[in-house]
Formats: sequence, C-alpha cells, structure tokens
Amino acid sequence: MSSLASIRPSSLLARALARLQLGRHKGVLLAGVLLLGLGPPIYLLQTGGALSTGYTIQQLQKERSAWIVKNEQLGAEIARARSLAWVETEAVHRLGMQRPAQQTVVRVDVPPPSISSTRPAEGARARPESKPNGAAPPTVVHAAGPAPGWADAVGIMLANLLAGR
Repeated sequence: MSSLASIRPSSLLARALARLQLGRHKGVLLAGVLLLGLGPPIYLLQTGGALSTGYTIQQLQKERSAWIVKNEQLGAEIARARSLAWVETEAVHRLGMQRPAQQTVVRVDVPPPSISSTRPAEGARARPESKPNGAAPPTVVHAAGPAPGWADAVGIMLANLLAGR
C-alpha cells in the first residue's frame, strides 16, 4: 500500500496547517478573511434568488389577470350567443333564413296507438294494422283559415313568444 492511503483526512488538514505554520492570531485572521470573502457571494445568491422569485410571481400575476380578462370576454360572448336577438340576426344574415309567409299548423285527430296493439302476443304472428273506423285524416290549419282549438292557440302564442312577436 502506498503511504497516502494510510493517511486520514483529519491528519491531512493538520499537516497542511503545520506547513503553513500560522500562529493563532494569523489563523483567526485567515478565517475572518475567508468568512468576509464568502459573505457577499452568499448574500448575492440569496437576494438574487428572492428577486427572481419575485419576478416570477409578478409574471404569473400578470398572466392570471390576462386569463381573468379572457374568461370575462368569453362569458360575455356566451351570453351574447344565447340571446334570441343574436340568434335571429345570425339566422337571417349569415344563414339566409327568413320568416315564413304563412304559418301552418298540423293537427292530427288520430289517437296514439295503445301499448297492447303495438306488441303482438307471444306466439302470435304480426299482422298489418288497420286504421280504426271513422279515423279522420290530419287537418292542416292556416293562420288565416278556420279558428284553431284552444290547445292550438296556446301553441301559436308560445311560438310567437319564442319568435319575439
């Protein structure tokens, strides 16, 4: 083995100090100079880190406020898109839609099929359904035509309300 391997680190430090042959006052003075020399860089590292953290916080706050403004703009755009006036304007101008010249109401006087008549019994063959006797064909009522029933009148009023008339 070499002679270096047997030397312990603490004895290396002691030997280095012994070679320098510093006195007690010189050693304290050297330690003070080292502390004073290392103080400013350590201080600058800490303040630089704090400044960069502050700058990052400022940038994130600016970004947050920009997102808040964008969110408010999108909320206003959603409210505008939900308004009936905007929908009507878009339908007329962009899609080329127009109001009908004459309103048509279709009234069906046939009762809905019952549940038992729509499902065949087990083992029974499905047969074509026949129209009930006396069933009237659907009637078409125009707004200028005969007076509709009260249910139709309510439907027309609701349609007019939704259309904004």
